[in-house]
Amino acid sequence: LACYLRMARRFVGAYLEVVEETNLLPSNLDARRNILELFLLEKSLTELNYDLVRRPEWIPIPLQATLRMLGCVSNDEMRCF
Repeated sequence: LACYLRMARRFVGAYLEVVEETNLLPSNLDARRNILELFLLEKSLTELNYDLVRRPEWIPIPLQATLRMLGCVSNDEMRCF
C-alpha cells in the first residue's frame, strides 16, 4: 500500500504540472479530489468487471480496492481477503 500511495502521489503531481495551465480542471481542490476519486472508482469497477469475466481468481484485487474506495472496509479489514 505504501508503494501504491507513493506512486499515486508522483503520478498525480506530474499530471497536475502538465494540466494545471490548461484550465481543464476545477480550481477548487475539493472538486478536483472528487473527480479523481470518481475516476479511480470507475477504473476499479472496470478492472473488477474484467476479472469477473476473464480471471475470476484475481477478483479479490479490484474488489478490495473498490470496497476501500467506497468506505465499506478499512485497510486493516482487507487482510481477511
